[in-house]
Order: sequence, then C-alpha cells, then structure tokens
Amino acid sequence: MLNAKEIFDIVEDMKIELDEQTVEVLGMLANSEILSENEIAEKLDVKINGARKSLYKLHNIGFVEYTKERDEEKKWWYIYFWHVNRKRLLNVYRKFKEILIKKNKDQIQIESEYAFESKNGEKFKYEEALNNGFISPTDGKPLYEINNFELIESLENEVHELNRDIERIDGLRKQLAEIEAEKKIAEALIESEKKAAEEEAAAPTPKKKVVAKVKSKK
Repeated sequence: MLNAKEIFDIVEDMKIELDEQTVEVLGMLANSEILSENEIAEKLDVKINGARKSLYKLHNIGFVEYTKERDEEKKWWYIYFWHVNRKRLLNVYRKFKEILIKKNKDQIQIESEYAFESKNGEKFKYEEALNNGFISPTDGKPLYEINNFELIESLENEVHELNRDIERIDGLRKQLAEIEAEKKIAEALIESEKKAAEEEAAAPTPKKKVVAKVKSKK
C-alpha cells in the first residue's frame, strides 16, 4: 500500500507542479481512507469551491476519485467523498515511465543512424555524407564525425533504470491487487454473516408441541 511519502515521491519524480493548497489536500487524502469535500474545506478553512479547485486538479492528473451520496437532510443535494485511487495512480506512473522509455529509444535510434554533422548541427547518415563528399550541402563546409558513443550509452543506461522502475511499479500493483482481493473476501464474508443473521432473525419460531399428561387410575 502506497503511503503519503511514496505518493509525494511519485509526484516529484513525475515533476508535477502542485500549489501549496493542493499539496495539503493530497496529504490529507493520502493519510485517510476517504474524506468528504466538506471535511476537506473545513480543514483548509476555505469554501467548498476553493477545496474543489485542488480536488479537480488531482482528479485530472489521475490520482484521486470521488463517489457521491444524497444528503439525508437536503434531498436535492449531493455530498462528494474523495479518496486516493492508488491503483490508478500506479497506472499513471507506469505510463509515465513507458513514455520516457520510448523517448529514449527513439533518441538512441536517431543517434545511431547519423554519423556526421555540419557546424550548424545538421546531421547526416554515413551514406549521405559520403555522397556529398563529406561536405555540407548547406554551407559548403566540411562535415564533422559525430562522437556520440557516450550519449548512446547514457541513454541505454536510462532505459535500463526505467525498466527497473517499471518492475518495481508492477510489484506494487501486485501487492495492491492482493490487498484489494483480501478486502473483498473479508467484505463478502461479513455480508454473508449479516445476511445469515437477518434470515435467522426473520425465520418463524417453531411452536413447541404440547403433550397432555394423562393421570393413571389407581
């Protein structure tokens, strides 16, 4: 289960910029199972709309979700309850890592394909440079051989680390799925016991048979 620190580490790693109030709201939700927007607004000492601004921002990122219930006193009014959706959060985080991997792999491919460049940064494949006599067709100046082995190695190392990050994320997703499965089993057991108790209470009480006693004649 992701704790508040781990959630904020993800926010930092993804370079998500949050204002002070939104950080506070995320901290509240990370340390609680569920909170109503009324409770959040009260803790922040702001109006409901002020709290919603931060909640919607976190919702758009994909970190939090809400459920709504009809107010018992005001039947036309709904109360919104918010919680951190850790499963969705990890999915968003994993997708972020996948995008970085693709970006690095595309860059590796580009760097591997081009062998020469001009003074102004225009890059050429070896065959192109050879056909141009290793002279830039733009400015007529000699092309320079690209020495990008260190860059490619650095990008490959980043891809390796990103894949390791995904493995760790998948491990957390598996743990979370197991916790949710256990929770559902426990909830189903409680519901089953409750239903059985209700059925037992509603069942008619069987009448006791009255056996008449016959006095024996002496």
